[in-house]
Amino acid sequence: MSASSSQVKYRRELISFLQQESPQGMDEQIIQEMLSTVARLRDKDVELIDLKILGTALKELRYAFSVFKKYRGIPKVAVFGSARLPRHDIHYRLAQEFGKQISKKGWMVITGGANGIMEAAMRGAGADKSFGLNILLPFEQEANPIIRGNKKLMNFKYFF
Repeated sequence: MSASSSQVKYRRELISFLQQESPQGMDEQIIQEMLSTVARLRDKDVELIDLKILGTALKELRYAFSVFKKYRGIPKVAVFGSARLPRHDIHYRLAQEFGKQISKKGWMVITGGANGIMEAAMRGAGADKSFGLNILLPFEQEANPIIRGNKKLMNFKYFF
């Protein structure tokens, strides 16, 4: 189904208005493409749940961009692993040493912020050189003691 002329006019007016409100220095072509995509959703048979997911995803990405902005020039490494690994396990100690060594080289550690391997890598790097990207689950996960209460612990609904 093609968009009616009134829909096309509405979309163009909306994009024009929103472009006037965009911050200086933003790439206008990219902004126009993004706004056009959002405006076109109005013309499609998109389920409400899909719109809610898209809206939440954009908010979460905007939030992450704002937190990570001041660390943009610092390399980062993501550490994945079990949240159930005990502290006495050899793999915990290896992850802790890895976090320590990578942070000495100027890198930051990013984990899910939970216990086990994630806690170990963050413990090695230290809270100042770590990020915890916690996915809000209906049960089970909580932040590890290294990052709990830290501004670099971010809670997200979706896993990107």
